[in-house]
Amino acid sequence: NEESDNTKERTAFWMEQRRERLKEMKAAKETGRTAKGIF
Repeated sequence: NEESDNTKERTAFWMEQRRERLKEMKAAKETGRTAKGIF
């Protein structure tokens, strides 16, 4: 079924995007804490 494949791909894509964003947020939090103490 093409539709379910598309959905699976889209879900994987968004999960990857979310993972990247969380990684960036965590990194920003850590650099912010060490550099400026903002977070």
